[in-house]
Amino acid sequence: MGWTIGRLAKRHGLSRSTLLHYDAIGLLRASARGGGDYRVYDAADDERLAAIRRYRRAGLPLAAIRDLLDGGENSLASILGRRVEDLDAEIGELKRQRAFALKLLGRAEGLPPAGIPLDKKRWTELLRATGFSEEDMRCWHAVFERTDPEGHLRFLEFLRIPGEEIAAIRAFSSAPGRILNLHRHTERYMDYFLELMRDMPRLAPGGREHTLRALDLAGPLPEQPRILDIGCGPGSASLVLAERTGGTVTAVDLHQRFLDELRERARATGLEDRVRPVRGDMAALAFPPGSFDLVWAEGSIYLMGVEAALAAWRPLLAPGGVLVFSEIYWLTDDPPKDAQDFFALDCPNMRRAEDDAAALRAAGFTPLGGFTLPPEAWTAEYYGPLADRLPGFLKAHGHVPEACMAAEAMRKEIDLFQEHHAAYGYAFQIARRDG
Repeated sequence: MGWTIGRLAKRHGLSRSTLLHYDAIGLLRASARGGGDYRVYDAADDERLAAIRRYRRAGLPLAAIRDLLDGGENSLASILGRRVEDLDAEIGELKRQRAFALKLLGRAEGLPPAGIPLDKKRWTELLRATGFSEEDMRCWHAVFERTDPEGHLRFLEFLRIPGEEIAAIRAFSSAPGRILNLHRHTERYMDYFLELMRDMPRLAPGGREHTLRALDLAGPLPEQPRILDIGCGPGSASLVLAERTGGTVTAVDLHQRFLDELRERARATGLEDRVRPVRGDMAALAFPPGSFDLVWAEGSIYLMGVEAALAAWRPLLAPGGVLVFSEIYWLTDDPPKDAQDFFALDCPNMRRAEDDAAALRAAGFTPLGGFTLPPEAWTAEYYGPLADRLPGFLKAHGHVPEACMAAEAMRKEIDLFQEHHAAYGYAFQIARRDG
């Protein structure tokens, strides 16, 4: 007996897109293909999907389920043990927040009188008076967003926070490990991290020649194409794209400091009329559907995760438009343990480049090609300049703990690459939107 993807999805109460996602990540692939290359699932596939659903009900992540079903090194006991630890931590956090809410209710004098609106400033003052640190506040938002996203949105609107700031707060609250890691040591840590990156030519591995090579693989574009550069940083790619294509580039980043740098660089190169810096959140871009012929994300897609980014960004492309992004991938099936440990928090879903080619097809794209950056692409304009500036940065800010932590994190990252650059690397993916 066999099932089509639609029938199998209905049998298990899932959506067709869920099974396509499982196929893209190698969790559940059809055992056969029928006429017209349609997927056909057999009894073994049905049993595997039933097992996936059981493990999902226990809260196991998809990567752990795949490892378990494929006979990986991790046993069910070890995976469930880690899940119990995670649940204990979440329960502890929820209990702490419940106690906090009860404490707030008991501080009637701290709440505004009836008729006087509660705004962000008053709420933040109340939190601090109750003993909340900056880290506590971030955790509070993260748990609120995870457990009740609609309630979190309504609460932020109740505080009369502007829409753009609400989008940034929610994106941060639901962000993967990299963003949370950058912010976890208080806002001062992020301030010093940005100071370390100030005036850097690039914020990720690569160079002009790699941007141009990826642009060539994108194929012919309309005359004066409309381009969106997502997570543009100081705009190295934005300037190359505007110069080479003759089009207009809307360059989006969450950090105004980088946008100011880009604006100055565009003015210095005579491209200020064709490069438009826009402050915004890549997870909540407010552009009309079909606004762009080319969407570019060089070294930034990891902040959302590939599947989430494909779903959010595809509508922004005109039919036949092209998506280009670069992402970090394992280059081996057996990466060294210290490299795995290092990326476990920052890039927990790190995988092989071919996995993202499958994800592109599942999301409605046709892959056009791609390539892996050579090791020197990491050092020439990225790690090299960073290593050179670390001594001066520490001389100026070494008395500040957050600055020392930022410098140490970057030094550890550079040292890891020097030792294990054969195990991982950045690669470009180029794909055309279907339909």
